[in-house]
Amino acid sequence: MAASWEAQRKEERKQREMLMEHWLRHFCEVESERRQLLLWLREEGLTRPTDLESRMKHGQRLKQLGNEWYGRDDYRRALHCNLGAIHSIDFTPQQQLSMDEPQRLALAQLLLPILSNLTQVFLKRGDFSNAVKAASLGMRHVNKLPEEEKTTFKAKLRFRRALARGEAGPERDLESALEEPRTRRTRLLEG
Repeated sequence: MAASWEAQRKEERKQREMLMEHWLRHFCEVESERRQLLLWLREEGLTRPTDLESRMKHGQRLKQLGNEWYGRDDYRRALHCNLGAIHSIDFTPQQQLSMDEPQRLALAQLLLPILSNLTQVFLKRGDFSNAVKAASLGMRHVNKLPEEEKTTFKAKLRFRRALARGEAGPERDLESALEEPRTRRTRLLEG
């Protein structure tokens, strides 16, 4: 009876997670951080639209704004815009399952540059823990891209993650920081 009860609770938890957005919470682990970001987006007139196509366009616009702020060395605004872009395309697993293949590809083609940019912004801000998170999340999604697009993102994400791992802090892992470029170089020589 207890095993059945536990299995039922596990299934209910799984169903709830299918209705939750996950990517923004990956970086805004504290609910107050997420609320502050959403408030900032609203104050800037950058509230997320509701339909898929508009959300994708909005994510692209926020990514471009993030690039502009990054170019002006305003890493706080670049961070907010890139997190806003993540929020814009942060579809629940259930919503992602309902997408067709071209929509999933378009989502991956937008997500990867945002995560790459976000990794760089975190590096510039000295937030090495979140830089590792962003790069690692990107590496988990890079295989959703066509083969010809994977190489550039893998290289950028691995390099930036290695830089973050080489810095002082809880994510410091010099062996991994050195190993990542070696692994990539070996694969290039063999392939």
